[in-house]
Amino acid sequence: MCINIDTTKISQQIEWLQSLMPGSEENAAPAEVSQEELTHVSEIVTDLIDKIIGNKDMARLRREEKLELIRFMDQRGIFLLKGAVDHVGSRMGISRVTVYSYIDEVRGKK
Repeated sequence: MCINIDTTKISQQIEWLQSLMPGSEENAAPAEVSQEELTHVSEIVTDLIDKIIGNKDMARLRREEKLELIRFMDQRGIFLLKGAVDHVGSRMGISRVTVYSYIDEVRGKK
């Protein structure tokens, strides 16, 4: 006599349980990000900053309008990427110190 058993469901459950255990590949440290991927992300953020600022004449914008641009970018996480503050400062014609001051202000730290 022969008994056939489908072990697919049991195998899936074992794999799922193993994925929860320390040392499993899924719980391992995140993979290294290549320099090419970082460059690509940086380019995306730079393009996004350029689109947000657009062709606005920064010299004519009031302080409140500049703060609103900073708030908009901050809410979207733009300042989380290295170099974003410098790029925003350059595009807005303000120093990086001023950008940080504006960020603090829109976050309610001032």
